Amino acid sequence: MQMLKAGLLGYPIGHSLSPALHNTAYRELGLDWEYALYPCPDSAAFAQTVRDAQRQPGQWLGFNVTTPYKPDAFAIASEHSYYDAIISGANVLSFSAGCPAVYGDNTDGRGLVAALKRQLGITLGGAEVILCGTGAVALSVLLSLVNEQAAAVTVLSRSSASSRQR
Repeated sequence: MQMLKAGLLGYPIGHSLSPALHNTAYRELGLDWEYALYPCPDSAAFAQTVRDAQRQPGQWLGFNVTTPYKPDAFAIASEHSYYDAIISGANVLSFSAGCPAVYGDNTDGRGLVAALKRQLGITLGGAEVILCGTGAVALSVLLSLVNEQAAAVTVLSRSSASSRQR
């Protein structure tokens, strides 16, 4: 069986600790997987990297996607989760074994909500929350807060035109 590959797409990403974290976890779990950085200085390089992986079915698990390519990841995905369909931005692209389809998902908000609940014991149902930011990650967090039934979310932005209560 050949090693399965995964990685991080974005730019700049040279500072990322993701390979060390993922590869340590894979080793500890006894998985024959490899995680690497794939810097993409432009959208064309991003699309080419994903297409190259698609041409190698069964060799790739997928990619984590960071700035500035979440909208590009959404556009390249052939299937979408509930979250990335609403947000129009994917931070995860997954490949099915032997299939060229690309599944897009956005886990930013769910990851934050899960960490708040698990690590801090915070209950978000009925909570009044202040969300700082109006970018793609903030939208993902907002959707997750709505799904957790937060009572109110005040969104703050550097621009007063972007700040509003939902």
